Amino acid sequence: MNFSERNKLAHSYYKTGDIEKAIELYELNVQLDAQTPATYNRLITIYRKKNDPNNQLRILRKLLIIELDQLKSFENADKQNIRYTLNLEKQKLVIEFIRKTIEKLQCSR
Repeated sequence: MNFSERNKLAHSYYKTGDIEKAIELYELNVQLDAQTPATYNRLITIYRKKNDPNNQLRILRKLLIIELDQLKSFENADKQNIRYTLNLEKQKLVIEFIRKTIEKLQCSR
């Protein structure tokens, strides 16, 4: 059974009231694929409804780490994009400078 199938089955168990089986499958998915926030959110909801703050907190901490990593990757992507844009703008300025220099030289002949 793959990740997606386990999530669907866990959701099915949750809907039919078999919370423990749902938790078991969601926890397995959290262990196997630490980058899927939806699974974490489902577990947090279950633990909140079960009034299990310890497990809810444990899963929230794991989710926070994932979200912070995701934020870092967005920030890095933005920086790379800004660098690209700055380099592109710099290159345009260089080209414009060269063109103006050529024009001046041609006019002064």
